[in-house]
Amino acid sequence: MATTQRSLLELSLCNVGIVGTIPNWFWKWASNIQAIDLGCNKKSGDLSHVLLNNTIFIADSNRFMGQLPHLSSNVACFSMVNNSLSGQISYFLCQKMNGRSKLAILDLSNSAFSGELGHCLVHLQSLIHLNLGSNNLSGKIPEFIPKFIGYLVSLEALHLHSKQLSGGIPLSLRNCTTLGLIDFAENKLTGNIQSWIGERTHLMVIRLRSNEFFGDIPQQICLSSLIVLDLAYNRL
Repeated sequence: MATTQRSLLELSLCNVGIVGTIPNWFWKWASNIQAIDLGCNKKSGDLSHVLLNNTIFIADSNRFMGQLPHLSSNVACFSMVNNSLSGQISYFLCQKMNGRSKLAILDLSNSAFSGELGHCLVHLQSLIHLNLGSNNLSGKIPEFIPKFIGYLVSLEALHLHSKQLSGGIPLSLRNCTTLGLIDFAENKLTGNIQSWIGERTHLMVIRLRSNEFFGDIPQQICLSSLIVLDLAYNRL
């Protein structure tokens, strides 16, 4: 029956106790389903050979391993939180797509990705929510908004708590005027806390705890509309 089903638009198999690997036929059969949720099971296997075309794909809290699947430009929400995925994060972020990416939500937190973010994030122009926290990322946080080009201006939430990121907060983030949450906690970031952070009316949550920031806390932050300000365990 599954191999002949053509009209299915949504498939939810969340928390139903499925174990083992997903057969290869499933990915071809499911390519036209708009939304798939396989979360909270015990699915395993390597998805590096899979091309996803679903608008929404969620496979949180499983046992998938190896590298991530390839995404078509149609994917708008991709979440594989809490798996055993690994490899260079830039390999996934820099994959070529056929057309402009519609990816708005990307959550790959709590896995084992490594390496530097690189500059390919600027090609994901539709991003609203990005969570790459609790991985093994390293290097500097890149400049997200190239001069003269308004990439990532719709970004609302940015989670990069990771333990290994270094350098300072990219000045280009001040161009993300809709940014409401910044979480750079538990890294090795350094430098001064920049005054523009307190000048963003949409910015409600900022977590910079357990880094190496120093200097004074800008007055603009003290007078801002922040709801959560976490600067603990720095050298301020």
